[in-house]
Amino acid sequence: MSRSSFRWYWYLIGLSAIALIVVFFKIEIKPHSPWNINKKQIADSLSKLPNFNQLPLELAIPDGDQVLTTKANYTINEGAQKYAKKIFSQWKPDYGALAVMDATTGALITLVSYTRAEGFNSDIINNNEFPAASVFKIVTATAAIDQGIATPDTIVPFNGRGTTLYKKNVMKKGTNRWTRYPTLKKAFGHSFNTVFGKLGIFYVGSSKLAKYADSFGFNKNFDSDIPIKYGSTGLTGLPTDDEWSVVEAASGFTDSNTLSPIHGAMMAASIVNNGTMMAPYVIHDIKDPKTDELLYEASPVIASHTMKPKTALEMRKLMRQTVKGGTVRRIFRNFLKHKKLQDVVVGGKTGSLDSINPKGRCDWFVGYAQRDERKLAFAAVTVHEKFWRVKSATVMKDYLAHYFFNN
Repeated sequence: MSRSSFRWYWYLIGLSAIALIVVFFKIEIKPHSPWNINKKQIADSLSKLPNFNQLPLELAIPDGDQVLTTKANYTINEGAQKYAKKIFSQWKPDYGALAVMDATTGALITLVSYTRAEGFNSDIINNNEFPAASVFKIVTATAAIDQGIATPDTIVPFNGRGTTLYKKNVMKKGTNRWTRYPTLKKAFGHSFNTVFGKLGIFYVGSSKLAKYADSFGFNKNFDSDIPIKYGSTGLTGLPTDDEWSVVEAASGFTDSNTLSPIHGAMMAASIVNNGTMMAPYVIHDIKDPKTDELLYEASPVIASHTMKPKTALEMRKLMRQTVKGGTVRRIFRNFLKHKKLQDVVVGGKTGSLDSINPKGRCDWFVGYAQRDERKLAFAAVTVHEKFWRVKSATVMKDYLAHYFFNN
């Protein structure tokens, strides 16, 4: 036998042996999948949806000149999603949205957009043109505490009403018999604009405020499978040469700071997650519908480190003040007393300002809810053209009660 024939002889023997092993042990050999699905492809596919209220079981993934039909498994909690839709249908605000995420992973649990208006085609949950309003006070307070400039017990004297913002009350440092002396915690809970205007211009300064806005993800893109304008982030501009613009930004009394519901939830998530902000995602995994082969599986991604863990602990004190003794204390009074909900810790921040797109009075409630190791972060927004039908905090209270009763 020639040397060449000898090689072929043993080659054939080897192939026969492999075939016998496969048959005997019933080993299933699947062909290697040519699909290489990534987040951008998923985002491109999801961008074709009118909203996230109803996510398709089969997801068409664009891949060059072809389209891949896949089976998608989402992170959405179907029971909670259905109930969120029910809440909006009952209250019927002109516009509304609710985003809820697992604060430790970034997995989105609920994504609902709602509108009573006909002809408004924008997906509310992805709209980053809502004024951030007083939700931006989270950035200001974080900057002050994280830099060691203030604590929740720091007293910031001010004159005037808490809901107003006048130069004479911010810029004058003198006190008189009408001066009020709230702690930072109380000022946050009641959303005193003058206090945060002073905090921004005299304590924090424009450069540090801009730095912390950046760490919270303003004007940034995120590594996400969600198709969101500018990566879902809010937008802000902080000119260093205009003191009053810094005052307005720090207090949230301006329409130059904008926010999307998903970004609002991310901000709150970083506070309950000890300063680590996670990138949001809605796809758990994707499979081949014919073979059930796993083609894509999500994994948590850190988007940013917004503050020190110690600062996050202090910020949670401020946010709990909003619920226990601040702007939403009446809304959450019965929630906090309920036997089945007493172990749920809730903190948040309200905000209200006129909105241009959609037009009306924009109302926010952004925050977190924690029971043991389960940490939710959320952002609810409603917009009212003429008549207020429901506050965002009420929407959120109803949702949380249902969620923690059933999960």
